[in-house]
Amino acid sequence: MGRFSDDEASHDEDETLRTESDGEDYQEPSAPRTAQDRKKEALYAPIANLVSAIGGFEEFRNEDGQIYTAYSLGDQVVGCLKDLKRFWRMDEKDEDRTVARIFFEVGLLKNELIPILLSTLGTSPKGDRIALACVELMGAMTWPINVVEELRDAQEIDQLTRTIDYTSLISAQMSYKAAILRTGSLRAMFQLMSPSLSKTQRERSEKDNNIISLVLHTFRNLAFLKDKISTTDSADAIELSTLQSEYIRQLTDEHIFDLLIAIAANSESSEYASWNMVTLDILHLIFRGVKPAELMVPKDKVTENRLKDLLDSETSKRRAEARKGNTRHSRFGTTLSLQSNGRKYVLHKQSALSIGPEKSLDKVKKSKAKRIREDDDLQPPVHLRADAIECLYNVGISFLDSAFNPFFASVLKDIRMERSKVTENDAIRFLFLGRFFLEFFLLVYKDERERGVDPQSEEGHDFDLVAEMTEPQCIGFITKRMRLALDDKPVQWLELHAGIDCFIQILLVVDALANSGVEANIDVAEILQNKLYYEAETLDMVITVIHRYSTQSLKYLDSVMHLSYVLLRMLEKYSKSKAYMYVRKKKSRARKRKSKRNTGDDEGDGVGQFNEEEEEMDRGAKTYGEHTFEFEKFEAKFADEATLQTCMLYLEGYQSFTDIEQMKRIVGLMHRQAIKAKSEGLFFKPTVFELFQRILDDQTISTSRDPAHADLRKLIEYILKKFFKAAKENHLLLVEIFFPKSRSQLSKLRLGGADPYATSDDEGPGGIGNKFAGEIEVEPGFSLSQQIGIAITSIMDDDQAYLLDFVKDQLALAATARHEIVLTTDGSSEPMEGEDDDSDEAIRRKAARLQGPSKDAVALFTPHNIGDYPSDAERKAVSHNSKLKLLLRLLKWESTEVPDSLDITWAIPTTIMPSTLDSDIKMIENFILDPVDPNGKTAADLLRKKRKVPVRRRRARSESEEGLPSDGEDAAPKKRQKKRKEEQAAYKSAQFIDDSDDESDAERDAAFFAAERAVSLPVPQCRSTAHDDLFHSSSSFEINLMQERFKHRLQRVRRRRLRRPRPRRAKSRAKGKGSPRPPQLQRLRPR
Repeated sequence: MGRFSDDEASHDEDETLRTESDGEDYQEPSAPRTAQDRKKEALYAPIANLVSAIGGFEEFRNEDGQIYTAYSLGDQVVGCLKDLKRFWRMDEKDEDRTVARIFFEVGLLKNELIPILLSTLGTSPKGDRIALACVELMGAMTWPINVVEELRDAQEIDQLTRTIDYTSLISAQMSYKAAILRTGSLRAMFQLMSPSLSKTQRERSEKDNNIISLVLHTFRNLAFLKDKISTTDSADAIELSTLQSEYIRQLTDEHIFDLLIAIAANSESSEYASWNMVTLDILHLIFRGVKPAELMVPKDKVTENRLKDLLDSETSKRRAEARKGNTRHSRFGTTLSLQSNGRKYVLHKQSALSIGPEKSLDKVKKSKAKRIREDDDLQPPVHLRADAIECLYNVGISFLDSAFNPFFASVLKDIRMERSKVTENDAIRFLFLGRFFLEFFLLVYKDERERGVDPQSEEGHDFDLVAEMTEPQCIGFITKRMRLALDDKPVQWLELHAGIDCFIQILLVVDALANSGVEANIDVAEILQNKLYYEAETLDMVITVIHRYSTQSLKYLDSVMHLSYVLLRMLEKYSKSKAYMYVRKKKSRARKRKSKRNTGDDEGDGVGQFNEEEEEMDRGAKTYGEHTFEFEKFEAKFADEATLQTCMLYLEGYQSFTDIEQMKRIVGLMHRQAIKAKSEGLFFKPTVFELFQRILDDQTISTSRDPAHADLRKLIEYILKKFFKAAKENHLLLVEIFFPKSRSQLSKLRLGGADPYATSDDEGPGGIGNKFAGEIEVEPGFSLSQQIGIAITSIMDDDQAYLLDFVKDQLALAATARHEIVLTTDGSSEPMEGEDDDSDEAIRRKAARLQGPSKDAVALFTPHNIGDYPSDAERKAVSHNSKLKLLLRLLKWESTEVPDSLDITWAIPTTIMPSTLDSDIKMIENFILDPVDPNGKTAADLLRKKRKVPVRRRRARSESEEGLPSDGEDAAPKKRQKKRKEEQAAYKSAQFIDDSDDESDAERDAAFFAAERAVSLPVPQCRSTAHDDLFHSSSSFEINLMQERFKHRLQRVRRRRLRRPRPRRAKSRAKGKGSPRPPQLQRLRPR
C-alpha cells in the first residue's frame, strides 16, 4: 500500500511539473533542445498512456470485510502489451535508446509487468498468454548492453558520439534485476517454461521451443548484470552490491541450476541439444570472476579469510611506510645540506636519513606517468557471499559428476561445425569454462587425496570425469584457436588469454596423471605427452607468446609466465626419460601442374617432356618432416632479449604477488636463462641492475626465509658476481651494457673471448650479422637451384624475410621493364578476353606469347641498378649480409664496390632474360613456402667460408739451370703424376665430349701424321730402308730387334690415339663438309 502511494505521489509530482511548464512563471533553460529531447517528448505521452491503460493496483474488500490491495488488469491489456513491443522495436535504430529510458521513467517493469506476471500465470490460457507477453518485454528490457563493443563499433564507422549516457541505462537494468529478485519472479518464469520442457521433442511445437529459449535467455540477461561496488552504507547500495549472490541463491532454491545441469548432461541428445550454447553462456556468466580455490574454502571461513587478507595487506603497507617514515624524534626536526656541482641543496625532511638524499631529491622531479595495466581482462574479480560460494561448490561437484564430458563434447562439436547458433564469443566461453572446471577438478582431486579418499571410489573423483578436455582433438582445437588469435590482425588477446589458461590446466591434468601412481593413468599420460610434444608448432607458439607481450593485463602476463614454467618443467622431465625424441614440423608445399606441349619449334628427341594427364598436385598441400628434438636447444630459445624484457616486467611487480608460486615461477625461468642456458650476460643491463638493487634493498625479500625468496637473492648475487668479473677483464663491457646483445655476443661473454662463429666483435653494421667472416658459399655437391634454396632458407632462419621481399620486388621491376621493351620492339599480340592491358601480369602473359626477345630487343636492355631501398636495413644488408650477397651471386647479379667506402652496389645485368627473372621470382616463392630440409641440420650448417682458388706459380729458372736436367727427387713425383694421368685416361672416359675440330696442337698432329705415313709404307720397303741404314753398323740380330721395337712403337701410338674419345661425325649432305651432330644426340661409342 505504501509503495503504491509513493508511486502515485511521484506521478502527481510529474503532473505538477508538467503543469508548471505551461504556466507563465516557468522559464525555459538556456541550453538548446536537441533532437533526442524532442523525440523523447513526442514518445513520452503515448507510452505513458499505454502503461496506465494496462492496469493498476486497486483496493478490494474480502469476505471478512478486510481491505487488501491487488493488481487489476485493464480491458485492453493484450493490445497495450503488443503496442509497447512495437514501441520497443523503435530502439533498434536509436543509439540513445529513447524508448528504454521512457520505460524506466514510467516504471513499466517494476509497477506493471512483474505484478501482471505473478497474478495471471496459471489462471487460464489467456492469463498464460499475458504472462508470456510480460516475460517477452522483461527479456528485452534486460538484454545485455556491451558498452565496450558498442563504442568500438561506433569508432570503426566514425559515428562515435559522447551524448549517449550508458550509465543510466545500466543502472536501470540493475534496478530491474533487484525488482525481479525481490518479488520472486524467477519461480514464475520457471513455471512458465515447465510445460514446454515436459514434452518430448516430437510433441514440442515451435512455440514451445521459443518459450524455453526466451526464459533461458532471460536467465542469461540477469546473470550478465554485474554488482555495483558499494561506496556507502545505505540499504540500496548494499542490495545492489550483493545482487549476484542473491541471484545464485535463488537459482539454487528454485532448482534452476538442476535444470541447467540436466540440459548440459543431455546436450548430446536431440532433446536438449538446441540449448547447449545458452547454457554455456549462463554458466560462464555465473562462474565469471570466481576463483576455484575459493570454492574449496568452508562456508564459515570465507569471510574470515577475506578479512585476514585485508589485514595482512594493510600491515605490510604500514611496515613499509614505517621503515621510510619519520621516527618519534622527528619533532626535533632534521636538516641536511648537500653540495653537488657547485650547488648547495638543503633538505628539511628526516626521511632523507633513511632513504638517502638522492632519492629525496628524485621525489621532487617530474616523472613520466607509467601505463596502467589492467588487472584482469578475462575475469574481473567478484566478491560473493558465503552462501553463494557454497551453492557454486555444489553446482561444480554436480557438473563434474554428470555433465562435464557430454557438455563439452557437444559444445566443441557445434563450434567446429560452425552452426548458426554459435556466436563469435562462444569459443572464449568454452575455453574459460574448460579452464575453470579443470582447475576445480584438480583442487578436488588434491583435497580427496589428502583426506585419504580413493579417487576410483563412488565418493572420489577420477580423471575419467574430465577425459573429454584431454582428447587429442580437443587439445588440437585449443592450440589452433591460440594460433589463429595470435596470427589475427589485430591480435585477439582475450581469446589468446583464455586459450593459454585452458592449455595450462590441460598440462597440469596430464602431469597429475603421470604422478598419480596408477599404471593405466601413467600410460595415458605418456601417450598424451608424446602427441602433445610431437607438434613443433605448439612448442614454438609458447616462445612467440612470451615474445609478443607488450601492454596486456597483469593476469595475462601471469598466465604467460605460468605456461612457460609448466611447459619447460614437464618437457624437461619427459625428454630426460627418453633416449631420443622427434618433433614434426609442418610445411606448405607449393606445387602446380606440370604439362608441356610439343611444338614444331622444339628440338631434340623429346626427352624430359611431360604428359598432360599427369596428376595435378594441390598448391596448398601440406607435408611434415621429422626432426630430432634437443631440449637444451629449445631451452636456449628463451634466453633472448624479448623473453628477458617480459620476465623483468613480471618481476617488477613482485610486491603484488599473492602466491609464493608466482615468485617460484619467475625465479625458475631466470635460472634457466642465466645458468642452464649459460646466458648470464643477458642480464647485464642498467635497468635490470636497478631492479635487482631495489629487490635487495627490500627488507621483505632480504629478511624472508621463504625458499623462493632465498633462491632469488642467490641468483641475483650470482649474476652480479659474473658481471663484475667480466667487467674487470673487459672494461668495454661497461659500455656494451647499454645496448642489446645478440646470441653471438652472449656466446662471447660466456666463453670469455671471441666467438668462433661471430663475424667480429659486433654483429656488423646495421645489426646485420652472420657467423661467417667475409664471403660464404654453399658446400659442394648441390645443384644451382639447391644452392639458392639453401641461401633462402638461411635468410629465413635469421628472421629476415623482408630481404627476400626486397629481392623479389627488384626482380619484378626488372622483369616488367624488359617485358615492356620486348613488347614494344617485337610487337604485342591482341589481348585476350578479360585481360587488363596495364597490369604487370598482363604484360608478362603478352610477352610469353611471343617467340622470344629478338636481338634488337635484347640490345635495348639496360642494367637494372639497385638504387632505391625501402629502408636502411636493406641498404646495409646488400653490402654486409653475407647470406644475402650469396643469394644475389647465385642469381647472377653483378656487384660493384663503391670507391672510398665499404658499400657495394648491385645491378641485374642485361644478359638475363625476362623469362629467367620471372622464374627466379617463382623459385624464391616456392622456397619460402617449402624451405630446404637438410635432414636435421640447419641451412647455415651447409654454408662455409668461400675458399680462394689456389694459383700455382712456377719459379722462373735461371739461365744456368735451363740446360741442366732436373734432380732425381723432382723427377720421381712427376713421373708418378704422369703415369697416374695415363691410367685415368686409359680406364675412364672423358666427362665431356670434345669436338676434334676445335683442337689445335701442332706437335701432336705432326707426330700423328708422321706415324700414319710410316704405317702406310709397304713392309718390304720399310724393311729395306732400315736394313740399308743399319747394314754397316749392326749385325742381323740387331736389325731384327730394331724392327720389332719400331713395330711395337707404332702399335702403341695407334692404341693411344684410339683411347682418346672422339665424337662421331655425321656425313654432310651439302658439298661434302662434315658437321657435328646436336649435343643432345652425341653418344660415346663403346670400345
